[in-house]
Amino acid sequence: MLFVLSVLALAFTLFRIGTLDPGVVRAAKNCHQLFVNEAEAGIQHQQKYCFTCFIRKMDHTKHCAVCGFCVNNFDHHCPWLNSCVTRRNMREFIMFVISVSVSSAIYCMATSHYALLQIEDHGLEEFLETDAFLMITIILSAMHALMLAVLFCVQMNQISQGVTTNDRIKARRAGHAHSHSGSTDYNVIHHKPSISKRCHNLLEFFSSNGDPNW
Repeated sequence: MLFVLSVLALAFTLFRIGTLDPGVVRAAKNCHQLFVNEAEAGIQHQQKYCFTCFIRKMDHTKHCAVCGFCVNNFDHHCPWLNSCVTRRNMREFIMFVISVSVSSAIYCMATSHYALLQIEDHGLEEFLETDAFLMITIILSAMHALMLAVLFCVQMNQISQGVTTNDRIKARRAGHAHSHSGSTDYNVIHHKPSISKRCHNLLEFFSSNGDPNW
């Protein structure tokens, strides 16, 4: 029953992620003229401007090279879902990760139990001759369950800290050499919030019905 529920949850989250707008920033129809006007007026901030989409980027806006457009509150691009993961669809992504991990773990345990019974009845050699593919599926499902469980822990840790995967990538690029110069990217990721703040961030994440921040 749990396996069926996890598979249904998997299908639901795939549908939601595939149909939900992750937060794409649309350029104005006269974006090119606006850019020229701002440049001529000397008010253009090129470090916060996307010259591919012709939009002014906010603090957590990033241009996704795979999707080809800028996305608000960007976390990372998931190649398996072929979609950007942002604050807008993060809960669906977390549910997807949980459902894959749970369904893989259940399949691994059930198939392992069946394999052990077959080995006891017919021996290991005959089992490998007739059902060797099951060993492959057991190994693959175990790997999926473990890797997705680790991913879940990583994402929940980031959510509790109030940072994104993109923040972590930028912090690594900033490097230790920039820590003494007060680099914002470096300092944000290395700031450790209190336990109460972590709990507050997690509670806000799970209880914010439609909040644009979560």
